[in-house]
Amino acid sequence: FVRVGDKIASDVLTKAGLSPELSPKELGRGEAMKLLNAFKETDFLPPPTDCLSPIGESLIMKSLMAEFKPEWVYAVTRRPGVYSGHPFLVEVGIAYGGEIKEDKVTLLRYANKIPLLYQQGGCALTKAVESINWKNYGLQQSRDELPIGRAVILVHLASTNIPYTSESKEAVAAIPEIIDEVRLALQEAGRRLREYLEKKERAIRKKKKEDVLNRILPLLAKKLCEVLEKDEIDVDRVVARIMGNLHVEREVAEKDGVAEVTLRIFNFTRARRELKVYEMCSGSVEAEGAKISQSSYSTLLWELSLNPGESVELKYRVRGRIVNRKPLVSGVDEEMLSGAEQFAL
Repeated sequence: FVRVGDKIASDVLTKAGLSPELSPKELGRGEAMKLLNAFKETDFLPPPTDCLSPIGESLIMKSLMAEFKPEWVYAVTRRPGVYSGHPFLVEVGIAYGGEIKEDKVTLLRYANKIPLLYQQGGCALTKAVESINWKNYGLQQSRDELPIGRAVILVHLASTNIPYTSESKEAVAAIPEIIDEVRLALQEAGRRLREYLEKKERAIRKKKKEDVLNRILPLLAKKLCEVLEKDEIDVDRVVARIMGNLHVEREVAEKDGVAEVTLRIFNFTRARRELKVYEMCSGSVEAEGAKISQSSYSTLLWELSLNPGESVELKYRVRGRIVNRKPLVSGVDEEMLSGAEQFAL
């Protein structure tokens, strides 16, 4: 009865049709069943977690990244639940791709941070994973088996009383409340995996289209300029507009040992973009509107906000050289960038 106040207690009694003045000694079997059903229908506040020891989403993701070196990782911690009066908490982590090989997924089971190494087939945590239709989330799967794919799944159960199947403490018993929470956590992680895979597939299709345009448009532009007797044009901006990218151009003019640099940023995407543009230079630097930090070289930073179709021009002067090959940008996905590289913090 932790976190059961007067209001919740009154709601339970109302649903059970019992009087608050009734003594527990006077409860018959019928009244007890009504009270039990009322408990099941009432939405109680979750129990306090200070008696539980979760791993934490951050540590789960860091551990999966360090051990399996995936390209994508996600973790979720469910709100605490109760079974037979015992509080429990479920955590799930999924790692995908990278150095993980295509095979039946590796399932890591933990109970109160202790790995469960044996009796995987007889464990409720395994059954919960097998009961999910992983085809909906981008993995292959035979009926009632672990999915197949380049993935690792981690399931952690924390509780004041782990319901083991035996004294050997090698597998978790099938408690409906626990299985439901594990399934919900797996489904949430699965949805995030599906979103990532769909985004990855869109990026691949977009890259193929962009490669075709980069092969065809320069040839087409060259022929048209010859026919019209015009100077040849740079088609990179045209390709960026067609693809809906954020496009960056850098123009450098040398004069008396000083490089006058102009950056032009065009937002051809369909959304407002909050981004940061970086340039790294050796030597003395002058730049209006830029934050300059000094280390072994000078780092210039512009913080920008561009609406769809909007562009901006940035200028700076450097007596030395530009260290980075292309302008660096953060706040925009790599597949949405052209003429620049994503800045990894």
